[in-house]
Amino acid sequence: MKRLLVLVACAGLLFVMGRAKTGKAAVTVIASPRSDAFAPPRIEPVLERACHNCHSDRTDWPWYSHIPPVSLMIRRDVARGRSKLDFSQWGDGSGRPTRNEVQEICDAVSDGSMPPKGYRMMHREATLSSGEIELLCRWDNFARAQPPLSQEK
Repeated sequence: MKRLLVLVACAGLLFVMGRAKTGKAAVTVIASPRSDAFAPPRIEPVLERACHNCHSDRTDWPWYSHIPPVSLMIRRDVARGRSKLDFSQWGDGSGRPTRNEVQEICDAVSDGSMPPKGYRMMHREATLSSGEIELLCRWDNFARAQPPLSQEK
């Protein structure tokens, strides 16, 4: 019985430490501009469902993201995702997708590296159909046909 109490106390302490480290900001879903300013209307829902949780400031932090050591892994993965590609910057006027970014999206979803398999296992809704992958790659073809930013007025 003592072992069980010690185990529960240790688990509680780890939980509190994990919560203290993440703080309120880690669980707040921040409203941000949508990426549809630069993504066609048919593509926006696909990006929203499969990409925005890690690649925008609108992360929906699940309950298990507050329990160490899972909390550390999830925060690291989201930070890496945002550093690679952050959709939040697209709609607020401070950035927009480059042709290279759109090509990388097509490549990543085509080869199955995005969304990652581990994420898809926990979030089935993020799994992309072959039609959605094709749609994202057609967006890439459209983006390549557009003039570079330096030539746009």
